[in-house]
Amino acid sequence: MRHATSFLACVVAGATLFSGHVSAEPCSDALPSGLVKHLVKERPGLSVPAMRSLDTASVEADVRDGGSGCYVLAHGKFVDATSDAYAFYGVSNNGHPQLVVAFKIGEGWALENLPTFCDDVKFCYVRKDGPGWYTRSAALNSPPVGKNEREEVRSSHDVVVAGHLESTAVTYAKQGDTWVYVWTSD
Repeated sequence: MRHATSFLACVVAGATLFSGHVSAEPCSDALPSGLVKHLVKERPGLSVPAMRSLDTASVEADVRDGGSGCYVLAHGKFVDATSDAYAFYGVSNNGHPQLVVAFKIGEGWALENLPTFCDDVKFCYVRKDGPGWYTRSAALNSPPVGKNEREEVRSSHDVVVAGHLESTAVTYAKQGDTWVYVWTSD
């Protein structure tokens, strides 16, 4: 436990150096302040998980792999090839994680929920992957069942990959006004 506490102190110190201010919550501090204000206003029962609620070993592994340790948040061009967006797991008042994508619209923000296939935020992850073709896992021997679930997805911009750590991967791509997804790992 002592090592975990020391590690989290280093993560907070690193976030402090990076952002120029003292940060108690490096995950939410990774989001633009305007987005945080919008989130509080539009989704008052939803919050970005606190670092202490994440799995310590997974935080350490994310840092070793070059990440910030905040494996429940990703930044990319998820909506089109030019606009910055954020994908993150928010936690509702009842403790259930929700996968959300936030992107700028004019001076404001749009928030869109994606189907969430992870039930404990401690073990949920989200990351960015690049443009390309994504195909349904061969281990799944049933056809897609969700309305927007596909056998394969092609995207000309970044995609959101999310799921349960060391277990599942679902790849989401924005196509027009619709998010489609494919199970790329079961």
